[in-house]
Parts: sequence; structure tokens; C-alpha cells
Amino acid sequence: MVAARSVGRLSQQWRLFQLQLKLATGPPYFAVPEPLPALSSPAGNELQPVPTLDGKGLYFSRTRFAGNVEGVAESADIWLSQSTDQGRTWGAPTHVDTPAGLNTAQNNAVQAVVGPAGSPTLLVRGTYDAGGFRDESVSRVAVGGSGRPVPVRVAGFSSTSPATNFFMTPDEKILLLSLEREDSQGANDLYVSRPDGAGGYTAPQSLGAVVNSPGYEFAPWLAADGKTLYFSSYGHQGYGSADIFVSQRLNDDWTKWSQPENLGPRFNGPGYDAFFALGPDGTAYYASTGAKDTSPKKLFRTPPGPPPVIDSTAIIAAAADPMSQPRALLTGRVLDGRTSQP
Repeated sequence: MVAARSVGRLSQQWRLFQLQLKLATGPPYFAVPEPLPALSSPAGNELQPVPTLDGKGLYFSRTRFAGNVEGVAESADIWLSQSTDQGRTWGAPTHVDTPAGLNTAQNNAVQAVVGPAGSPTLLVRGTYDAGGFRDESVSRVAVGGSGRPVPVRVAGFSSTSPATNFFMTPDEKILLLSLEREDSQGANDLYVSRPDGAGGYTAPQSLGAVVNSPGYEFAPWLAADGKTLYFSSYGHQGYGSADIFVSQRLNDDWTKWSQPENLGPRFNGPGYDAFFALGPDGTAYYASTGAKDTSPKKLFRTPPGPPPVIDSTAIIAAAADPMSQPRALLTGRVLDGRTSQP
């Protein structure tokens, strides 16, 4: 069975999109995920984990937490925890802020840690200016700095959805973006920008119709090899809500990718699973609600491990589950034939 999606957000054209569950077979392999109880608040959400360059710190965002700028609200603040034993245990989180106000009444989050290990820089969501915080684009701020985050200039930046997120490689040569634009396949798609030689980044280029689905792609993370892309999606076939996927870049212009593979039941379940991130030692971190999509989002850690034992009965059960069978997904936009407006 196939599904259809629009080609271009203002287009009446359609093309076929195959939905099927394809599991990642590795490598790399990961151990059984472990919760991080020291970073967990009873009713709050913890998400968007980002390890520091040395792996001794972990930035993450919190919502519905009394210690945030807005208290128990949906807006997210940035927090940081430190580890002295290679991430096996973590200390009490501290609220990250600067004199200029890194945490605001909007959704704040670290997207990546970049630059030299001796003088790292945070890539953070949004634009900070004299008039306050705007929930658009992305900025940089030095770790431990006192100034206002400086906007990252991206040519032609736009997104019809404010729910954007980003990733940047430590050498700052690749910027990945989750945006909803005119050429998106459905909701947010993944894009790439590169340095333009003048201190900014080129216009976002879509990663194409293999990675991007009719649904919502977000939380990109590029491994150190520059080719292995982890991301989350509601559009590719999975186990329930958002799942974590992996794809391999096959050419140098970022347009050809292997078919995304689901990381499987070790990472993904009926609930929300997203924001996969890798530490310098290969340890993975991610956020999950577990079995229920409505449960609070909590952080998990999984170090490198041996290949998982394949349970043939689980594979048979998954094949028999109608939710893991190919199904039709139709997306598009209805336009007035006279005015071409929605």
C-alpha cells in the first residue's frame, strides 16, 4: 500500500510515498537504555539532551518546572548537569543563564556545543535582541559569556512553523535545520546550510524526499563521520508516536540518502521518542515518554554495546500488528480555485 503527499506546499501535484517499517541492523550498537533519575522532575518534561564536547556535562531543556523563568508552564528553560564518571551518574542540574538573559519566557534550548574544546560556544534556539526574545532562527553564545547571544545569519531563513530546531557540527561547517517551508514535503522537513564565506550560512537546502516524509521531521543529529544522520519523525513508519531513525548520506551534495531505518524497540515504543544525541565516547542520549505519549518526557542514556539478540517472535508479532503494516497517509492543502488561497 502506498501513501500520497504533495510536492511543494502550494502545489496541486502529488506523488506516491511508500510506508514500511525498516529496522536498523547496525553498527553502531547500543546497550539497553538507562533512565537518568537525577535529571528527572516528578511532573515536568526533560528533553533535548546535548552533551558537552568533553562528555562531562549534559545540557537539556525543562518544561512544567517550578525553577524555570515562568515556573510550571509549557515554556522551556535550559539546564545543565555534570558527571564525574563518564556519564554513568549525574549531579543535580543547575539553571543555565547569562546576565543578558539566556532563559526567557519562551522556549529556550541548546541545540549543539561547537568550537574548540577550550572555548566552546552554545548554539541556542531563537533570536535575542534589545526588544526581547523572538522564537525564530538560531544564535550563538560563548559558554560562560556575559553577552547577549548573537544571531546566526542564514540566507533566506523562513519557517511557517515556530517549532524549529537545529544542529551544528563542532567545526561549524554544517548546520542542519528542521523547518516548514514552501518546498517542504509536509510539516517540518530537514535542511542543510553551509558557511557562505562571509560569516553566515547559505540558504537552507532540503535533504530530499527520502529523509523527509509527509509528516514532521525534527531533532537532527549528525555523527562524527559526517554521514550518519539521526533524526526523529512522525511521518516514517514506526511504533507509535515520534520515533528515532537513522540514514546514511550517499553523496557530497546532501541530496542522496539511504532509506531511513527505525532504531527499533530498544529506543522506540508506543510513546514519544526523540532528540537522539551522541557524546564524544559514543554514548547516546534521548528523550522518551515510554509506553504512553501523554506521559512526561524523561531522559535516557545508552552507552555503546554488543549487537542486540534478535527475538524472532517479536518480529512475527510486529509483522502481525496492523499498526506496523504499510498504511495510507494523505496530506495536502486545499486551495480556492479562483484565488489560489487556502
